[in-house]
Amino acid sequence: MQFGQNGPRMNQQPGVAGLGAQRIQHDPFAFRGGPVQPSALEETIQTQMNSVAGNLIKNYAMNQFNQTVGDTKSYMSFFSLDSIKEFFDVNNSYVLKKLRIILFPVTIKGEAWKRQVGGYDFNNQELPPREDPQAPDLYIPLMSFVTFILITGFYLGNIGGFDPEVLGYIYTKSMFLWFFETTIQKGCFYFLGFGNPTFFELLCYTGYKFVNLTIIIMVQSAFGYYASYLAFFLTSIMFFYFFFKTMNRFQSGNTLADHIKESGGFNKKSFLLVNSLAQVALIWILSVN
Repeated sequence: MQFGQNGPRMNQQPGVAGLGAQRIQHDPFAFRGGPVQPSALEETIQTQMNSVAGNLIKNYAMNQFNQTVGDTKSYMSFFSLDSIKEFFDVNNSYVLKKLRIILFPVTIKGEAWKRQVGGYDFNNQELPPREDPQAPDLYIPLMSFVTFILITGFYLGNIGGFDPEVLGYIYTKSMFLWFFETTIQKGCFYFLGFGNPTFFELLCYTGYKFVNLTIIIMVQSAFGYYASYLAFFLTSIMFFYFFFKTMNRFQSGNTLADHIKESGGFNKKSFLLVNSLAQVALIWILSVN
C-alpha cells in the first residue's frame, strides 16, 4: 500500500485488471447489463413459428365452426318443411287410389305392392305420391285424424255427452299414441335390422288407421253401438292385411346374413306379424272413447 496525495491506494499487479476486462468483454456467456438483443436469425425463426401456430389455431377453429354449423343444419333439416313437403305432393287421383288400397287391400295383387322407381327425370329414385299410389303421404293421415276427432265430438254431442275437456282428452290421447307408436316402430326397425324406413314414412303408415277409425265412429253414429263392432271387425282385418303387405317391402334381403337372421327364433315375418296385430289393438284402444 502506498500513500499519496489522494489517499491510500492498493497495489495491483500489471495486466491483471486488463486480463479480467478482456475476459469479460469476449466471454459470450458473461452477464452484461441491460436486455439481450436477439439476432436476425432468431427473429426470423420466431416469426415463422408464430405464423405456423397461428395458422394451426385458425384452421382448427374454422373446422370446429364448420362442423358445428353442419350439425346444426342437419338437425334443423329434420324439423324443416323441406323434409316433409314431399309427403303432401298428392292429387285427387292419388287420394282415391290410396283409400282403395287401405280399405280394400285384398284387391291389390303381387307386384302392385312394390314402390315405383322413376327414370332420369326422378334421378332413378322412388316416385312421389302424385305418381305412385304405394308411396306414403301425410295428407290422408292428417285429414282422417281431424275428421276422426270432429266426428267423435259430433257423436258425443248427439248422445248428450259432449264436453270440450273430453274432446281435448281424445285429441291428446290419439296424437300421443300416434307419435309414440311411430317412435317405437322406428326403434324396432333400427335395432332389429329389419329395414330402414324413415320416421315420417312410419308416421304415414301408422296414421292410415285413422281412416278405419273414422268409418267405425261413423257407423256407430248412424247405426248404433253394436254395428260398430262389425265395422271394427271388418276394417281391422283389412288394415291388418294392408299394414302387413306394406311393411313387408322393408324386410326383403338376399344376403347370407339375412337368411341366417330369418332362420332364427324371431325372424322378419314374426316381427311383421306382431307389428300388424299391434295395429288392430291400437284401433280398438282408440275407438273406445
